[in-house]
Amino acid sequence: MGMFLKYATATTELGVWLFGRLHGAAFLFYVVIAILSTRRLLHRLPQQTV
Repeated sequence: MGMFLKYATATTELGVWLFGRLHGAAFLFYVVIAILSTRRLLHRLPQQTV
Protein backbone atom coordinates (compact mmCIF):
# COMPACT_ATOMS: atom_id res chain seq x y z
CA MET A 1 0.00 0.00 0.00
CA GLY A 2 2.76 2.40 0.91
CA MET A 3 4.70 1.64 -2.28
CA PHE A 4 1.54 2.27 -4.32
CA LEU A 5 1.11 5.67 -2.68
CA LYS A 6 4.76 6.53 -3.23
CA TYR A 7 5.18 5.49 -6.86
CA ALA A 8 1.73 5.25 -8.46
CA THR A 9 0.24 8.43 -7.08
CA ALA A 10 3.55 10.27 -6.58
CA THR A 11 2.47 11.56 -3.19
CA THR A 12 4.62 11.96 -0.11
CA GLU A 13 6.46 9.14 1.57
CA LEU A 14 4.03 9.28 4.49
CA GLY A 15 2.28 6.13 3.24
CA VAL A 16 5.57 4.23 3.10
CA TRP A 17 6.45 5.40 6.60
CA LEU A 18 3.03 4.58 8.05
CA PHE A 19 2.47 1.22 6.40
CA GLY A 20 6.07 0.21 6.97
CA ARG A 21 5.64 0.73 10.68
CA LEU A 22 2.32 -1.09 10.72
CA HIS A 23 3.83 -4.00 8.80
CA GLY A 24 6.79 -4.15 11.19
CA ALA A 25 4.54 -4.09 14.25
CA ALA A 26 2.34 -6.84 12.80
CA PHE A 27 5.41 -8.97 12.11
CA LEU A 28 6.76 -8.52 15.64
CA PHE A 29 3.32 -9.40 17.04
CA TYR A 30 3.31 -12.56 14.90
CA VAL A 31 6.79 -13.57 16.14
CA VAL A 32 5.81 -13.08 19.79
CA ILE A 33 2.58 -15.05 19.38
CA ALA A 34 4.44 -17.84 17.55
CA ILE A 35 7.02 -18.12 20.35
CA LEU A 36 4.39 -18.09 23.08
CA SER A 37 2.26 -20.66 21.25
CA THR A 38 5.23 -22.95 20.68
CA ARG A 39 6.24 -22.79 24.33
CA ARG A 40 2.69 -23.49 25.48
CA LEU A 41 2.16 -26.39 23.07
CA LEU A 42 5.53 -28.00 23.77
CA HIS A 43 4.90 -27.72 27.50
CA ARG A 44 1.70 -29.77 27.11
CA LEU A 45 3.38 -32.62 25.23
CA PRO A 46 4.18 -35.64 27.37
CA GLN A 47 7.86 -36.16 28.03
CA GLN A 48 9.16 -39.15 26.12
CA THR A 49 11.84 -41.30 27.65
CA VAL A 50 14.33 -43.30 25.64
